[in-house]
Amino acid sequence: MFIGKKATPNQGEVFVAIIKSIILETADWRENVAQKRYPNDRRNSAAAGILFALANGPSPELPAETVAKLAECRNSLTRLTMDAARTVGFRVRPIGLAEFISLILALAADEAAEIERVFSGVEAGR
Repeated sequence: MFIGKKATPNQGEVFVAIIKSIILETADWRENVAQKRYPNDRRNSAAAGILFALANGPSPELPAETVAKLAECRNSLTRLTMDAARTVGFRVRPIGLAEFISLILALAADEAAEIERVFSGVEAGR
């Protein structure tokens, strides 16, 4: 028990909190789109429901390897999370937050591979 001190979250908990807040913002956006722009298209409402469930569901304890991978992409974590969240309900339907985080890391890996491909081509052309 801590007396006089607050327990501080570990890095994994911080990443989960950030990701959940972005998911919640995207859920609100999807719900707004569903109500105002496309009221007859059920996909946006369904996507919002999935996103709300992810944002409000249980927070997984992330393995050290996952935390390290998130730390590597921390400068683009917001954008990657928004990109992943926008696909929910349309291209993907993650079961839980751990699966959603895997989507973020897959996007980060794809982006890193594309950067490597582009720059390796530049260096080969020297």
